[in-house]
Amino acid sequence: MPDAIDDAQNAAERYRLACIAKARPDQDQSEPLYIDGVICCEDCEEPITLARLTKVPTATRCTACQEEADKA
Repeated sequence: MPDAIDDAQNAAERYRLACIAKARPDQDQSEPLYIDGVICCEDCEEPITLARLTKVPTATRCTACQEEADKA
C-alpha cells in the first residue's frame, strides 16, 4: 500500500518527466503531455480526467486550467 513517501516520489518523478518533456524543443506543443503514460495538463501537469478526455478528446488542459485560460 503506497504511503506518503511513495506519493512524494511519484509526484517528483511526474514533475521531472514533465520538465524534460517541456525542455525538448522538438516536441509538438499541440500534442498532449504524457507523464508515465497518462495524459496530463500542460499547465498544472496533473492528470486530465477520463470524463474530460471523453468529452474533449483533444484536451491539453484539465477543466480548472482550461477555465482559467478561457478567462484570460
